[in-house]
Amino acid sequence: MAAPFGGAYSRSPHTVKLTGDATWRRAQFPLPQARLLHSQNREADLRLVVQAPKFAVQRVTLHLPRDQDGQLPALDWSQHTPAGLPQ
Repeated sequence: MAAPFGGAYSRSPHTVKLTGDATWRRAQFPLPQARLLHSQNREADLRLVVQAPKFAVQRVTLHLPRDQDGQLPALDWSQHTPAGLPQ
């Protein structure tokens, strides 16, 4: 089944089970088809879905895939502003 809204709400097949022991965990969620197009509500590109009474996130880091030569893709951020902020 395809994700709704052109894939804007695609889920990662990877999940992390929370045990309630309040220890920090590191998790990676590969999203090979991710597109950062401000496609979600309030122009968000990433959303965490959590089913737990208490939950904390210390850091979220996005890594771009490198090409065959180990180079990062060329990005033009000149037309983008943080979501919800006036230009």
